[in-house]
Amino acid sequence: MSGLPEQEISKENVVKVNACASAHFVPPAAAAAAAAAAAAAAAAAAAAAAAAAAAAAAPPPPSEPW
Repeated sequence: MSGLPEQEISKENVVKVNACASAHFVPPAAAAAAAAAAAAAAAAAAAAAAAAAAAAAAPPPPSEPW
């Protein structure tokens, strides 16, 4: 009769382990998504900075002599 409670406990432990495993797998995925979003934002900011630098480095349009 002692075998049945052990089986029930083992089943509960398996469920707890699965729940903990899923809880541990979610944060890295969220962190990866946040890192990807941050990388995309950084790339967009770098592109904007590069465009501003290119506009600043371009020679001004020649003024018409009067």
